[in-house]
Amino acid sequence: MGEECPEMGEECPEMGEECLQAFTALPTHESLLQHQVAAALRRSGSDIVEEYRDARSGYSIDILVRQRSAAGSTAWAVEVDGPFHFLQDGRTPSGNTLLKRKQLGQLGYTVVPVPFSSVQACDMRPPTYLSCG
Repeated sequence: MGEECPEMGEECPEMGEECLQAFTALPTHESLLQHQVAAALRRSGSDIVEEYRDARSGYSIDILVRQRSAAGSTAWAVEVDGPFHFLQDGRTPSGNTLLKRKQLGQLGYTVVPVPFSSVQACDMRPPTYLSCG
């Protein structure tokens, strides 16, 4: 492990790097639901990367959608949220889910949450799913 910091509040870059390495070493978990959403996006012509790993945060983004235009490029972080991303009521996102969304937003991503309940209620053929609300 890295050196311990003598006082609270001091930066410990060695420890931070070790934490990031440990975080990114964790396996990702892809779901059938995620693959269905990715397939719908692919069929719509979107440029996507599944299980994209953000180098700055170590977060794994379910589906990164890249858009290029004359004005530049943008990236959407599509997070396919299954039942375990919600509290017992099935509608309220968990603290972990809210934190990840907030941090990805602060990193410059446009976060697009796709709750499992909305996918189940929609026809998965584009563009129907993409416009289902």
